[in-house]
Amino acid sequence: MPASSYHIRSSKFPVLQEDHDECCNPGTFGKSLADYLQQKLEAKGYEILFIVAEDFGWWIEIGTSFSVPTNIVLRRSHERDGPADFAIAVDSKVKKWSWKRFRFVDLTGILEKLASDVREIIDSDPEIELVADHFDGYPDYPLGNYEPKAASR
Repeated sequence: MPASSYHIRSSKFPVLQEDHDECCNPGTFGKSLADYLQQKLEAKGYEILFIVAEDFGWWIEIGTSFSVPTNIVLRRSHERDGPADFAIAVDSKVKKWSWKRFRFVDLTGILEKLASDVREIIDSDPEIELVADHFDGYPDYPLGNYEPKAASR
């Protein structure tokens, strides 16, 4: 199974006014990256249901063929100019309740494809540096002090 969370670094995604206006907690930026991922994922055929600020950063809600949504959460490390660190985590809950089917459904294949597509988006953009394949304990990490595992390209 591909990694389901990524630590990236880039100057491409500035802090937006929406980060200040909508964020629940100070410093939980990442709206520009959420907008970028929305555009790239929609181009790959994903249905983005909504993007919203959450306690830990930004939440991208994604529709699935099972009528059970999944998500990506992300966060920027700081507001300074220049390269910033970001965490991107694909939902890891593979079994979810479907009221439409009135049973639990297995989203393993969908989540594996989503994680792989996110990795492909990262790898295909020369303005994004992949620092690490995994974050342990997301979203409770302090990005500035995080000791990443080596990324494998």
